[in-house]
Amino acid sequence: MGLREFDYGPLVSVERGTEVTTRERKRQWNELRPLFMRTRMVSHAAGSSYLEAENSKVICSVNGPLANTGGRTEAIERAKISCYISRTKFCGLEDDELEKRATTEYEGIVCRALESIVRVEQYPKSTIEVHVLVIEDDGSTLSAAITCACLALADAKIELRELMACCSVVNANGQLLLDPTLDEEKEASGSVLVSYLATSGKVSTVFQTGQLAYDEMAQAVELTISGAREIAVLVRNCLRQRESKDRGL
Repeated sequence: MGLREFDYGPLVSVERGTEVTTRERKRQWNELRPLFMRTRMVSHAAGSSYLEAENSKVICSVNGPLANTGGRTEAIERAKISCYISRTKFCGLEDDELEKRATTEYEGIVCRALESIVRVEQYPKSTIEVHVLVIEDDGSTLSAAITCACLALADAKIELRELMACCSVVNANGQLLLDPTLDEEKEASGSVLVSYLATSGKVSTVFQTGQLAYDEMAQAVELTISGAREIAVLVRNCLRQRESKDRGL
């Protein structure tokens, strides 16, 4: 079957409220884009993964644990997670300065999200490097990067407390939109990103930008968790299929 055996979608949308907003390809306001996930994408990496949500495409590779000599005491007793994000020249962003600022900010957010699930105490005196390449940006690439990084860490057999999936919502023209495209992000007055822990059902990271009223914020978090919960199921299924394939089942 080739790559298509890892293809998931279209996804089931959450049901909340009665509003209907038609988006590209008649996607509803509370509907995720079809997702494609795969591991083992980079041969020389300890672990790697690829995530595609229509025109948003991200690939991630993990190196390590690598020996880390010297440094502060806490860096010796636990692993340091270093995240690097790069973009292709044709990924979609045209403003170089905006791209630079976004990339630096995104690296910190990805690191903090991953630190919540990696058992860093199991890897003293070491560094775990996470490299994310945004191949094409059509929105929601930060949430895609976090989900893709979790897949790559699991593929690298790094010990995790649990699997994590990430999703985002924007408020564009007074309407909450799940899994926004780049055009929808540009029109947004505010956004919320949530990292969801698949086993415990807890939220590990919440990142907000722009302006959202209290009620809007609560609704946005609820909607984002619903989307992340759907993605978490697909992350788990992707890893199970890879494990079955490794076993020759």
